[in-house]
Amino acid sequence: MGSTPFVILDAPLHAVLLYEDRALVSRRGRVALPAGPSRLRVEPVSPVLSDRSLRVAVLAGAEHLPSLPDLRARRERLAREADLPEDLRVLRADERARVESLWQLQQRQAMRQAELEDLRHQRAQRIADAVTDAAWSVLRPEATASDLAALGARERALQAEILESGWAITEANEDLERLRRRIAAAEHPLLRYAAWIEIDLTLASPGEITLEISYLVPGACWRPRYRATLREGPAPSLALEAQAAVWQHTGEDWRDVRLAFSTQRPSLGSEPPSLAEDLLQVRPRSETVVVETREQVLQDTGFGGEGPRQVDDDLPGVDDGGEPVDLRAEGLATVLSDGQPHRVALGAFEAPAAVDRYVAAELCAAAIQRCTSRNAGTRPLLAGPVDLIARSGRVGRGKIGFVAVGERFELGFGPDPAVRVLRRDERSEKEPGALSRWRVTEHAVEVKLSNLGVEPRLLTVQERVPISELSQVEIEVEPEGTTGGQRPNADGLLSWEIELSADGTATVELAWKMKRRSDVVER
Repeated sequence: MGSTPFVILDAPLHAVLLYEDRALVSRRGRVALPAGPSRLRVEPVSPVLSDRSLRVAVLAGAEHLPSLPDLRARRERLAREADLPEDLRVLRADERARVESLWQLQQRQAMRQAELEDLRHQRAQRIADAVTDAAWSVLRPEATASDLAALGARERALQAEILESGWAITEANEDLERLRRRIAAAEHPLLRYAAWIEIDLTLASPGEITLEISYLVPGACWRPRYRATLREGPAPSLALEAQAAVWQHTGEDWRDVRLAFSTQRPSLGSEPPSLAEDLLQVRPRSETVVVETREQVLQDTGFGGEGPRQVDDDLPGVDDGGEPVDLRAEGLATVLSDGQPHRVALGAFEAPAAVDRYVAAELCAAAIQRCTSRNAGTRPLLAGPVDLIARSGRVGRGKIGFVAVGERFELGFGPDPAVRVLRRDERSEKEPGALSRWRVTEHAVEVKLSNLGVEPRLLTVQERVPISELSQVEIEVEPEGTTGGQRPNADGLLSWEIELSADGTATVELAWKMKRRSDVVER
């Protein structure tokens, strides 16, 4: 086989399956071969392909092959460190000359700036002298006008010189930066490689065969992203376009290929935790109880199922809800090996939406335009960023969690400029009396709302109170001082639905108190 000539197999890219951190590339080619041994060559391919992942399958003409083909990857270095295109010493000398020239330009500009400041001081002093002379009835208008005209002409000339010098300094800086990039490239040359695949096979009879070659490549990944367009009106709706952002720097361009995307993690393994000594010590019980307030994020992936499902913030890659998802691009796509993001369409749908204004004044003193809709597509929505488009254009970027088919989800489209929100929290401390061991901290929260628009607004106002995990600390909401006598839910949240007319105002009040034992110390 060593003396067998190569036959070039034209095997263009057929499909690419992208995982979270790699890609499975498939090529297909058809060739007519004589009976006996043959050696095929597929080029060019990615030089970073995984040799262990190389596979070949016979799609047609298997009757001519009594044995399976053998294949391997070959690589060749195209650039060597000894083949530097430029003399580094010449570049270094050019750099020193450019640095010296730039320093001289900066010095000259500094001198012109100092001269300009001196001229401005002279002009101000000349005007002050003219005012003083006029007070003493010494009038010399012609001399004063001549002096000021000369100073103004010189000042304008200096300003023009400073402007030209600034442009020269900017160009010199850009030239020096380009030269330094050339020096860096010469000091650390980028070695390029060419790669190809060799296939050895023996045909029992002449004929045509169709082969599919597949291999894994690193340096490629994808992430889901979306474009949401809110269409307001009597019947508001939300149009959601699902896309895949693809990056790849594998050394081969993917042109007009079928792209598929998977959330499977073929490289995700598990290792047992390392064991370490856990030293247990006995210490006296403290006479005081130390407590602290902590923020707890309520985590769920939606509210369309049988209660919220907990999610893991440390989940690597794409959140697929625990079940691998396979997606396919609409039509053929082209992704160049440039490391830049390329967007590929995955599908779209439009569904009815409910629009309201959400106010969480403790977090943001604004009424956020909230849109609630349902996943009307045929596939789940994976977690990813969302470009938000409203009537006025692009309003920002949000994010969406995993949403199953038919499940509801929320998106925020920025604050409503017509609604003003003002929150005030007054706190008062009460020391325990002679017969009591409880300290009381009273809170009076007041949220004032006003609508400056010409249309009524429906607002959902939400406040929160702490949740105590200790018997020595109690949280009580006072219904008399709370609007509507609202009570908190299990998470300590209270909500109100407020209808604001045009130019209308409203106030939401919340009164609650925290009682803690005298032996409780707050950190």
